[in-house]
Amino acid sequence: MVTPTPEVKPEIPEPRVPRKPKELPENAVIRTSGKFDNTIKHLGYESVSFTQEELNGLGKSIPTDADIINDSQKRLRSAEVVPDEKLGSRQLSHLKLARVVATPVSVYAAVIPPASDRVRTAGLYGTTTGVIYINLDQLYSGRTTVDTLVHELGHHREYRQTGSAEDLSKAHAEAMTDVAARVVEDVAKGTFDNLLKEVSW
Repeated sequence: MVTPTPEVKPEIPEPRVPRKPKELPENAVIRTSGKFDNTIKHLGYESVSFTQEELNGLGKSIPTDADIINDSQKRLRSAEVVPDEKLGSRQLSHLKLARVVATPVSVYAAVIPPASDRVRTAGLYGTTTGVIYINLDQLYSGRTTVDTLVHELGHHREYRQTGSAEDLSKAHAEAMTDVAARVVEDVAKGTFDNLLKEVSW
């Protein structure tokens, strides 16, 4: 004969208290994919991974990395090209230098909105058009014009080699180094001597 056991009652789980996440940076966004981390950093934010409990415990909503990137793309689509005839003489001189340095890549002056609430945008590379845009404020100085151009030419080279144009990637850093080395070599050869007379550093 088997001795009856007492009735088994289902366990009632204790309610889970939403867990506070680790220290939450002011510029935190929810990481949905590690492949967006460099882009998010470039846009002035920090990707943070959360458990569902931590998300529940935030007490506020914060955007995802995808939200920030989509917003950035939307902003940058409103960039407007500025015709050469509307540029000041200094801006035009620097743009002419940029065009010669970038040959055969096309370069235009533009009004480019900030890519996010945390960063301004000095230049832009259009992966579908292969065109470089330099923000008007960068064209007042030869140094900032060339710095911006090297950055964007790095994207051009990176995109042609890898099919990606991602800021802060190893491929972009290497491409910028190669572009800068070529520019220095051309300057040493006197390639830009006529144009450099008009440049305000």
